[in-house]
Amino acid sequence: MRKIFLIICLFFLQQLHAKENPVFDFIKVWNFLKYYHPDLASGKQNADSLFLNHIESKILNINQSISILTKGLTNNVNSTKKGNAPSDVIDDNQDFDWFEKNSTITSKNKKILHNIHRNRLAG
Repeated sequence: MRKIFLIICLFFLQQLHAKENPVFDFIKVWNFLKYYHPDLASGKQNADSLFLNHIESKILNINQSISILTKGLTNNVNSTKKGNAPSDVIDDNQDFDWFEKNSTITSKNKKILHNIHRNRLAG
């Protein structure tokens, strides 16, 4: 019983440490961009190559991750396609608090992420 308790405690400690890790922040930003930025979601640019090219760079904080990953992407994200009807979109399980309520992310970077989400590839 003690071994199981110890394993569970170690698992939770690892999870707490992972959430404070800059690599964890880098992966969150990359994953968001992969599914929401029109250049990556449409396949114009390879999201996996973007990840592999930058994962080993010395990332100090989440703002640098956002800057590095959005550097080669279209910054003027405006969707000209007609989006899905609101009734066709499942958004009950979408939680963007990781960047909306994160006080360490600058307002400029929050604006970039909001703009990407608002004008995401629909289709």
